[in-house]
Amino acid sequence: MRKKIHNIVKTICIGFFLFSSALVAINLHQIVVSNGGQYLVANSKSEIKKRLNKFTLSKVTESKLEQKISSELSAKNRNWVIIQSLQNIALNKKYDITDELSEKIKVLYNKDHSLKKNLISCSQCALNSQNCDSSIALICGITIEMTSIGDIMSISRAGVDYVKGDPIDKIDVALSIIGISANGLALTSGGSLLPLKAGSSFLKIAYLSGNVSKEITRTLRLSVSNGIEWSKLPKVRSRDDLASVINVDTFKPVLDTSSSIGSIVSKTNSKQGMYLLKGSRSIDELKQVASVTDVLKDQTPGYFALLGKSRLLKITLKLSDEVYKIINGIIGMIFSLLGMFYSLIINIFRKYIYNN
Repeated sequence: MRKKIHNIVKTICIGFFLFSSALVAINLHQIVVSNGGQYLVANSKSEIKKRLNKFTLSKVTESKLEQKISSELSAKNRNWVIIQSLQNIALNKKYDITDELSEKIKVLYNKDHSLKKNLISCSQCALNSQNCDSSIALICGITIEMTSIGDIMSISRAGVDYVKGDPIDKIDVALSIIGISANGLALTSGGSLLPLKAGSSFLKIAYLSGNVSKEITRTLRLSVSNGIEWSKLPKVRSRDDLASVINVDTFKPVLDTSSSIGSIVSKTNSKQGMYLLKGSRSIDELKQVASVTDVLKDQTPGYFALLGKSRLLKITLKLSDEVYKIINGIIGMIFSLLGMFYSLIINIFRKYIYNN
């Protein structure tokens, strides 16, 4: 009878082991197929907001904020995006910055921002995005690039390069195509029109001025090379035709990047948008930054400087449901093995006790 019960228990354990193994295999496959091999997925907007607000509430004191502002002002190359964002944090938390520090900020800002220098940079940038080499110039260049004129100028430049036999900047052309045909692309990709249109224009000026990381540029170049039917481009005669030469699935990284930076700029400002884009190492990271700016808005660069960018970006992610199922499956496998070999384990344990 005892042996019969042992066999029944062993059979149950084997069945449970096989079930747990299948659970692990199925969810590993699900991660690879559905999540693109990623075990971390985006948190919900409400959860991100709750966790970010909780995290930033107690981490920043008035003295810590003033120390950070003073440190940034003393830097050799002052970053006014961070300094002004830190001021926004102080304003939001109703902290009173000392008169001495406020005066120092004012004096140093006027020193670093010459009107003559800004006017020259702006005029050069408006004529050609490749001349943009400072934050004020980048903002001026966007004025032109945000219009269809900027998109048409880019496509015209590509046409001239093509006739001359010179290499065509495919990223520049692709972003101009988005700018002109944003309505159709927003519908087919399931995105929002305004961030997509504004983001493509902003991304173009950032790219042409060297303010996009190598990793994102590499991804964009691969996407535009395979996502546009370049042989059909010379036959395009209308705005609708432009959208038809794009394979939305392959072109998705470009659309995602444009939408993310469009969202970031709408929640912060152009200078902060350029700074945050330049500091993003991948399109996935840029999406995380966009999620943070949804909550922290123009205080985002300041909080990154105060608390650490990676710590805040982690809040936007969570383990996927499949990971929890895999963990449960592995635990089930371990207990099943223990159940199958419990008598052997007990005998080994007894021998150990006896010998010692």
